Amino acid sequence: MISILPVQSYASKHIEAVNKLIIESCGGESQLIEDIVNFIVSSGGKRVRPIFVYLCHNLCGKNDDNEDLVKASAVVELIHTASLLHDDIIDEATKRRGKKTANTIWGNKEVILVGDFLFAKSFQIISSIKNIEIIQILSAACLNLTRGEVMQLSARGEAIGESDYYNIIYSKTAALFEASGKIGAIIANAEAEAVLQMGQVGKNIGMAFQIVDDILDYKPSSKTFGKKNGADFFEGKTTLPVIFARQGSKENSKKIETIFTQKLFTEENFAKTVAIMQSGQVFEKSGNVAKFFVANCTTTLNNFPPCKAREHLFELISFFCERDF
Repeated sequence: MISILPVQSYASKHIEAVNKLIIESCGGESQLIEDIVNFIVSSGGKRVRPIFVYLCHNLCGKNDDNEDLVKASAVVELIHTASLLHDDIIDEATKRRGKKTANTIWGNKEVILVGDFLFAKSFQIISSIKNIEIIQILSAACLNLTRGEVMQLSARGEAIGESDYYNIIYSKTAALFEASGKIGAIIANAEAEAVLQMGQVGKNIGMAFQIVDDILDYKPSSKTFGKKNGADFFEGKTTLPVIFARQGSKENSKKIETIFTQKLFTEENFAKTVAIMQSGQVFEKSGNVAKFFVANCTTTLNNFPPCKAREHLFELISFFCERDF
């Protein structure tokens, strides 16, 4: 498996600047906000979205680490973090990246309010760049993110199809990656076509990443990032592996339908669901969809000349989207 360490090393100074800005911008507000923000910054997150902003910026011909770029990356991370704080409460999660979630330490009400603060702070920071296009892109991404979470919550236990699933994962995951790619290119003063291409790379990497994450939730012995196997199942989320499992034999399809529509989310039924997925080559089918989105990333990136940023973008794609499925 490709290591993310070379990518993190390449962007290390940028990430240090991003972490510093996040801590400084949230300081002096209240002890609760400072405590939770410091907890988040030190929690060991990979900062993949700020790294993606940085790589897209550099791919478009700029290798400087200017103030606007740091602000944009910090904002993307703040939006992502705020959404995770809210998600952990909605999902009743107690662990993330092997550590206690913020809501288990400080409480749901406190964390909801801090999540709201981080959303508001992100727009205060991005408005200082004074670029209306960037503000519009991030506003649309935030709207999509919230819409995706609402759609997913409403669809729990429902027999949704592929189209609805792709709409959900685009909104809740891929839209912010798409925005990150566009913003990095805009700050590099790239041509409109390059901005669109960086957005397409972001969208495709986000779609592939989420599909692989959903596969690993069911695949036995997989090492997922920050959650144990079955989290999606016990929360009643209809993901691509579930959709493909429903498309199998009539008998197996009925079993999956019954489990999800009647919300029979037990350990025994999780094992049955995994067995059905294994027998129906569901992991392979879902993996092929992820590979389709990865191929789209590769095609677009090959339009750009070879450079360190492009090399690391390929590594980033491999690390997050070609995990063992």
